[in-house]
Amino acid sequence: MTKAELQAKLEQANKIIDGLMQQISDLHRQYTDVVTKQEFDGLLKQYEALEQRYKILQSLYDKKQTKKHNERNAGRKPKLNPELIAQIHKLKNENGMTIQAIAEQLHISVGLVHKALHTL
Repeated sequence: MTKAELQAKLEQANKIIDGLMQQISDLHRQYTDVVTKQEFDGLLKQYEALEQRYKILQSLYDKKQTKKHNERNAGRKPKLNPELIAQIHKLKNENGMTIQAIAEQLHISVGLVHKALHTL
């Protein structure tokens, strides 16, 4: 290889290096607003912490949704059941009994009979 050929290859390599340096400076100017690695790592940690808290809240919400209301069946039991309501309606419609007569016959309050007839 001659000295001229080496000089040509060297110039070609310099052109390639100059082009790459120009691309680097263009990229540097283009991405000056990009966060640093430390800032990125901090944001990533915050994101992971938020994601973890979200998963915890989601699992609590799912448990709340699947939990049956009044699981122990605690509290006062309702006096009006479907059979009693049907019986009240039957006495009122078929026998034409008054609300007070139905209450006396079934040993329940007048208000309960009224509630069964008008709201349920």
